[in-house]
Amino acid sequence: MPTPNPTPPPSSTQLWFESLWAHREETLYRAWLSDLGPGIFPLPASTFHRLGQPHPDPRYLHHGVCECPPTTTRPDWVYITSGMSNPWGSTPDSANPLDFSGLGYELTFHSPTQHRPFIDILHWLMAVQLLVAEGHLQGQLLEPHDRIPLGGKIPSP
Repeated sequence: MPTPNPTPPPSSTQLWFESLWAHREETLYRAWLSDLGPGIFPLPASTFHRLGQPHPDPRYLHHGVCECPPTTTRPDWVYITSGMSNPWGSTPDSANPLDFSGLGYELTFHSPTQHRPFIDILHWLMAVQLLVAEGHLQGQLLEPHDRIPLGGKIPSP
């Protein structure tokens, strides 16, 4: 019986990338938000399909949203993206620690109540920003203090 090919070990770049991701979620997010909720809600390919991109970059499907419940020190629900600051295309040798990582930001909503539509809205905003950054959609990347019109009232919880 032939021996199956073993999975190759991760590259040093992959290990570096995974350590950055873990640092953001397990160190920075936990220090700020404490409880990251039940897990990440991954950015679905269907969001890209609705934007006219039938074959999104597979890396984008690793982005997602955490739904963080209130804590004793923070009375609100926080919905926060994870992945927008991933250094796609960089390596430990090429990354400049003085530059932004990835798009240079993550997005949040704060709400007094749990409100699942925020996950869908953040998925949409993430997909739009990623596609603008890649030149697949016309538009501008967000800048600090930008306001984003959502085109109507957010449904009540």
